[in-house]
Amino acid sequence: MTLSAGSLVPAVLLNLLQDSNTGSRTSNAGFLSAMAAGMEHRVWQATSDLTTGNLTIVATNVIKVVDTGADPMTLINGTIDWSDRIFLGVYRPMGGASQRPGDGDDIHFGNGTLTTWCDYLGGPGLDAGSAAPAAGSPPVRASGTSWAIQLVTNLWLYIDPSDGSLKLYNDTGSTIRSPFLWFFATGDTGKR
Repeated sequence: MTLSAGSLVPAVLLNLLQDSNTGSRTSNAGFLSAMAAGMEHRVWQATSDLTTGNLTIVATNVIKVVDTGADPMTLINGTIDWSDRIFLGVYRPMGGASQRPGDGDDIHFGNGTLTTWCDYLGGPGLDAGSAAPAAGSPPVRASGTSWAIQLVTNLWLYIDPSDGSLKLYNDTGSTIRSPFLWFFATGDTGKR
């Protein structure tokens, strides 16, 4: 929504800004000086264990935006393109079945191994046959055509080319207990 001096600012816009206030400004010098400002921030906890060879949605591409058409006093569904962004985050598998927040053993939520990562998703992730990853076909990295972030060995975060969602693919050979992710994604770098 673009406003000018003297415009009435709808409360729905102010409420949305409060709900999504993670911000980022790029440096005015260097290779990324033209990168878009802003940042997306997500916290995700699996609802169950992630078995090997399977994938799960971490974040869809649907976001709430202010209706700039008929009713600027309401929020409607818009979309975000996760491509061309630098990601920074932490990953942790749970050590026990009930260590998620609110579960019976959540006092041990912080006991798992914490892994930090920083990487780039230029576009969607594809499998070895240049198709959308599916059960049994993990994403692979291929310069200029397929991007995936390896959180730990054979655990991949990627953009699904069919629906634009961020997905997690477990190709570790074992079940991961209720994984947890907390990550930030910059604005578009303007490089792709």
